[in-house]
Amino acid sequence: MPTGSTGTIGSVLDKPVKTGGRTADPKPVEANKVHDASGPGVIRGLPLRVKILAMALVPMLGLVGFAAVSALDSRAAVAADADAALVMEFAVAGGNLLHETQKERGSTAVYLSSGGTRFVEELPAQHAATDVRRAEFEQFLADNSDTLPAEVFDVADAVQVDLAQLDQQRAAVL
Repeated sequence: MPTGSTGTIGSVLDKPVKTGGRTADPKPVEANKVHDASGPGVIRGLPLRVKILAMALVPMLGLVGFAAVSALDSRAAVAADADAALVMEFAVAGGNLLHETQKERGSTAVYLSSGGTRFVEELPAQHAATDVRRAEFEQFLADNSDTLPAEVFDVADAVQVDLAQLDQQRAAVL
């Protein structure tokens, strides 16, 4: 304290303080002062807990939005995968039928070219194997008629038209 001063320590603290070439007037600090919520200092008046929550909320909302979009994309992909799996099952059933009809065609060609002396027993056995695959194919179509895409039914209808002629062709050979 300067010599000759009659003031107290409090009176020294109430005097302007010189800092860095400027004189700063000390202002009393009010610990429980609430700022006006309508002004630019809205964030300054919030408790630290609210500030931290606000800072965490923005990235969390972004993350939730991203997760929602990702979930919707995944759901669409799962639906597309289910359709693809069903079409693959159709292709397998159709391929199995096609394989047996090709074996029957080959057996029939051998039977006819030999004048009916070769593949006499094998041809009816091949007819039975083809009929099993035909029944599996038709059962697959019946079981999945409400879930197969329309394009699959266009192909299935064409196959059914050809299969309808199979019994007539067999009867002409034997």
